[in-house]
Amino acid sequence: LQSIGNEPFYRCLSLTNLTVDANNSSFKSINNVLFNKSGTELHQYALGLTASSYTAPNNVETISDGAFSGSSLQSITLPDSVHTIGNYVFQGCRSLTSVTLPNNLQSIGYFAFADCRSLTSLTLPDPVESIGISTFDGCTSLSSLTLSSSLKTISNRALYNCPELTSLTVPASVTSIGNSA
Repeated sequence: LQSIGNEPFYRCLSLTNLTVDANNSSFKSINNVLFNKSGTELHQYALGLTASSYTAPNNVETISDGAFSGSSLQSITLPDSVHTIGNYVFQGCRSLTSVTLPNNLQSIGYFAFADCRSLTSLTLPDPVESIGISTFDGCTSLSSLTLSSSLKTISNRALYNCPELTSLTVPASVTSIGNSA
């Protein structure tokens, strides 16, 4: 195994055992979570696991597309080493109530939190400069969202179908808000 595409085990909701041969030169698994060999990229969480919380290791820098999509996790903590959250990372995590975002986070992909129906509040750290397309689309319980003071762009449908969102302060740094945002 030398390469893995985006969302490698998409919607494999019963997958509980995700292991890679110890001699593989490109990838490794730690407690049923797939990483690149150096451990800086988290590729896939085994979606069938029944744990209620997960804390990513301290050396992870990138959460790859769809890594947690559809999981039953309720709480996820990302260390300050993480600077990139890919597309669809938490999409469809309907039990997710708490996400601790890293202080050094710079980029959040599109649909990253889409359809996280139990998520009620989130604070975007200051390095975040853009909210991607449909990032929070369908977060029907999201009532509190604190935007980064460095935010420049709120993309199309970023906050679409967030009926419980009662207040939003758009920072002076924002230069563009997309359609149906």
